[in-house]
Formats: sequence, C-alpha cells, structure tokens
Amino acid sequence: LTALTFDTGTTSAYQARIAASSQGAVRLPMLQTITLGTNHRLNLSLSGAGTMGLNVLPTATGLSIDIGAGTTLMLPAATTLTSGLALVDGTLNLPNATSLTGFTLTLRSAGVFAAPSLAQMNACGLSLEDTASATLGALTTLQTTPVTVRENAALSLPQLTDWTSNNTSTGSPSRWPPFMM
Repeated sequence: LTALTFDTGTTSAYQARIAASSQGAVRLPMLQTITLGTNHRLNLSLSGAGTMGLNVLPTATGLSIDIGAGTTLMLPAATTLTSGLALVDGTLNLPNATSLTGFTLTLRSAGVFAAPSLAQMNACGLSLEDTASATLGALTTLQTTPVTVRENAALSLPQLTDWTSNNTSTGSPSRWPPFMM
C-alpha cells in the first residue's frame, strides 16, 4: 500500500482509525501518501505495547495520534506535520521533522516528544503535564503557539530565538537561552 485515501464525499467530520494494541503490530512500510476528505481525520492509535510502522511517510495532514504509555510511534521520514493533534502518554519520535503547522501536541503522564530537527512551530499548541518531557534542541521559532508546562513536566528549548504570539506577551527569547520551562 503506497497511498491511503479516506474521503466520504461529504464535508461532515469523519474519522478513520488504524490501531495497534495488546502487542499487535500494523506495518505500512511503503505508505507515502495519505489523502483525506474535507473535515476528515485519520486516527493512529497505539496502546498495550502495540507497534506501528510508517517508515516512508514524508508528510502528514489531518492526523489524530493517540500514543499510550509504554508505546512509541516513530515517523522517520516525516518532515512536516500539518493540521493534526497528538495525545502522547508514550513516545512520539519525529527524527527528521523540521516543521509543525496547526498541530496540537499534548504530552501527559511520562510522555516524551523527540524531534531533534524541529526548527519551527506555527499556529500550534504545546502542552506538557505530569512528568512529560521534551527537548527541542533545533527549535528556533514559535509563531502563534501557546505553550503550557505544569506539574513536574520539563521543556527545554535551548535554541529558541523567536517567539511571537497574538494573544500573550512572551518577552524577548534572547534573555532565555538555554530556555527551560
């Protein structure tokens, strides 16, 4: 399977789901394209040590990602994620992602977000709680992206140089390096 299309032909909100649970595995090693209809989402769900292989998917739009504790979703070829959301209690690993746009990311419990090449987030939301953690070592730009860190969560943004928000005053990032919330 190299292309997946989910389009009901309507503009109503629909969601298709691919799930791996209870040590189950889903392998889509050749999937390169996901096409979704208007207001449609594709949910990728991992729980109970389930695994999913999406090794060559270069971009993703409209994903709804649920990663349970003790599971990892790696998207090694993805460089851009757009208009999606992720609830992470396990690990979301995007080793080659350089940008997120319109993507809401919530790390809970001991959730981990690993994206060592991520340079910019535009119109996103980033929330960490409990003991979740993320070190975004290449991130230089946050545009219209609210950030919430609470409880014992940790966020490190050592290269952040530009943080622009349309609804809060964020101050000058030049005073923060290495930025740690």
